[in-house]
Amino acid sequence: RCRKVMSVKENRDKEKRIDDYISEHPDCELKDYEPVFVRGKKKILSVYRLPTEFLYYNIHNGRFAAEYREIIRKEGGTLVPEDPEDAKTIQKMLLGLDPEQTKLDKNDFLEVEQRQAGIITVDGYVIDGNRRLSLITSLFEETQEEIWKYMNVARLTETLEKEDLWRLEAGIQLGKEQQQRYGPINTMIKIQQGIDSGISAKQ
Repeated sequence: RCRKVMSVKENRDKEKRIDDYISEHPDCELKDYEPVFVRGKKKILSVYRLPTEFLYYNIHNGRFAAEYREIIRKEGGTLVPEDPEDAKTIQKMLLGLDPEQTKLDKNDFLEVEQRQAGIITVDGYVIDGNRRLSLITSLFEETQEEIWKYMNVARLTETLEKEDLWRLEAGIQLGKEQQQRYGPINTMIKIQQGIDSGISAKQ
C-alpha cells in the first residue's frame, strides 16, 4: 500500500486546530496536571479534554512495535495514523494485544471513566496513551455516548527533536510497573529506535 506522509504544514495545521479548540472551549482545560521530564528537566503539563478526532496513534510506540512490523511485512507499505482506515487497523491491533485485559479495562472505563491522562505532542500525536485512545474510541463505537468522543490528555508545549521524544516516551513506558509489559522483542525494538534517533548504544 502507498500512503501519503504528512507535511510540516499539515502538522502545523493540526497544532493550530488544537490551539483554536482550546481557545474556543476554555472549560476543556481540566484542573489536573501531568509531570514529565524533557531534556533532563521536570515540566508540568496542563491536561485538556480534547476530541479524539484531534488525536493520532503513534506508530512508533514500543508496546506494539513487533505486531506493527508483522502487519507491514504481510501487507507492505506503512500505516498512516491520519488515515481512518489505518487508524482502525491500529486500534484493532492494540485492543487485540490482550483481549481479556481489554475487556477488564473497558469495564473499568465504564465504571470510573478515564483514570489517567495520556500525553500528546503539540500537534496531537499520542506519546503515552495509545491503548487508552483505542479503548475510548471503541467505547464510542459501541455506545455512541458523547462522553467517549473525548480523551483527557496532557499536551506538550513545544516540538521535540526525535531523540528527546524517544527519551520521553521510553522513560514513561518502560519505567511503569503497572503498564502492560512490552515483552522482550518490543523492548529491544524500542532500544533500537533510540539508537536510530541518535542515542549511543552505551547511553
